[in-house]
Amino acid sequence: GEAVAWAAQRLVQRHDGLEQARRATALQSERRAMAQLDAQRAALQQQLAQAQAGQSTLDQWQTQAQALALPDKALKKLQTTAQALLTAQTRLGAVATTLEFALLPGAGVRVAGGAALQGHGRHTVTGRTALEIDGVGTLTVWPGGADLQALRAACERLQGSLNAQLAALGADSVAAVEERARQHQERAAQAREAQAVLAVLAPQGLAALAAECLRVQAQHLAAQQALAALPDAAAPAAAPAAA
Repeated sequence: GEAVAWAAQRLVQRHDGLEQARRATALQSERRAMAQLDAQRAALQQQLAQAQAGQSTLDQWQTQAQALALPDKALKKLQTTAQALLTAQTRLGAVATTLEFALLPGAGVRVAGGAALQGHGRHTVTGRTALEIDGVGTLTVWPGGADLQALRAACERLQGSLNAQLAALGADSVAAVEERARQHQERAAQAREAQAVLAVLAPQGLAALAAECLRVQAQHLAAQQALAALPDAAAPAAAPAAA
C-alpha cells in the first residue's frame, strides 16, 4: 500500500538526485576542459601570430644583409690598396720638385693645360711641366730624383687598381664601401636576433606550430559539441523502467 508507494517515490527521488549529480559533474568537467582549451587556443594563436611576424622580420633582415654583402676579402684588399696608394703619394710628394712663386698683380702665368698661378703660393711638380708666361714664352721644369719616375708609376698603378676595385663594387670611395660593410654587419646581427626569437616562438618551425593550432582548434570544436550534447543538470531524469 502506502508504504510501498512511499518507498518507490523515495527510490525515484534518490535516482533523480544521483543522476543530477552525475550530470552536474560531467557538465563541470566539460566546462573546465572548454576553459582550458579556450586558453590554450588563444595562447597558440597569439604565439603563431608572433612567430609569423618574426619570420617576416627575419626574412627582411636576411634579404638586406645579403644585398649588402661584399665579396670575400674585398674590403681588406681595397683598404690595403688605398693605404699603399697613400704611402706612395706621400713618398712622391717628398721627392717632388716644389715651385714657390710670388707674382705681381695681373701677371699671366699658367701651368700648361691647368689653372693660372696667382699671388703667392707653391706648386708641386712630379713630372715634366710647362709654365706659360704671357709676353715671355714657356718655361719647362724637369724635376729630378732617382725614385721619382718609379714612384709616379707606382701611384698610377695603385690608383688604377683602386678605381677598378671601387667600380667592381659599385662605389665611388673607400668610405662608402666601409659604410656598406658596417651596414651588412648590422643587418646580419639583427637577423641573428630575429632567428633567436623565432626559435623560442616556434622551436619546431612555423609549420609545426600551425599544425598544433589546428589540432587544438579541432579539440575545441569537439569539446563545444560535447558540451552542447549534455543535458541540463537541473532537468528531471527519466524515471527508471518498471520491473
